Amino acid sequence: MAENKRIQILDSAAVIFSKHGFHGAKMGDIAKGAGIGKGTIYRYFESKETLFQELIRYGMEEYKEGMRKVLNREGNCKEKIIELFKYHGYYLGKHIDITQVVINQEGLMPKKLKEEMVNEKMELLAMIEELLDRGKNNKELRENLDVGLAALSIIGSISNFYGKELYYNRKEFKEICPGPMVDLLFEGFN
Repeated sequence: MAENKRIQILDSAAVIFSKHGFHGAKMGDIAKGAGIGKGTIYRYFESKETLFQELIRYGMEEYKEGMRKVLNREGNCKEKIIELFKYHGYYLGKHIDITQVVINQEGLMPKKLKEEMVNEKMELLAMIEELLDRGKNNKELRENLDVGLAALSIIGSISNFYGKELYYNRKEFKEICPGPMVDLLFEGFN
């Protein structure tokens, strides 16, 4: 029950921060969106800054869980990388406004949270490296592939590809086909 309330607050905070930015967001509006009284928020989060930081942590965990689900599906290495791209596009498209707020409010992130973000990125990188190792073992990828560099290429490509399509070209994630980008990467991998 308490966890459900916490998630309701985080979901409402994502909407309000997205619409108004960090400084324009009001705790009363977040409470109203969560269907609770303003004072109830403070039982879960001591301040707006804490709520914002927990929203970032919540988003990182949601993203990582989605990546795990994709990686645990059936399919070969290339199919899973295409699905990773699609998941990233879906996630970024779903959270495009709050992503911009997070980028613009980097100064509100304490050193500990920045370290957590780096650790999360390293964990995601390790997940992709593991996928690529399996691809090498299954002879889907060339034997001498440097999986560390390949994983970095994939992560960088995912971020830049969807960043360009969603932010600059203003496409919906459903309109974006990552196949040609993954083909390009795989041509260099084989």
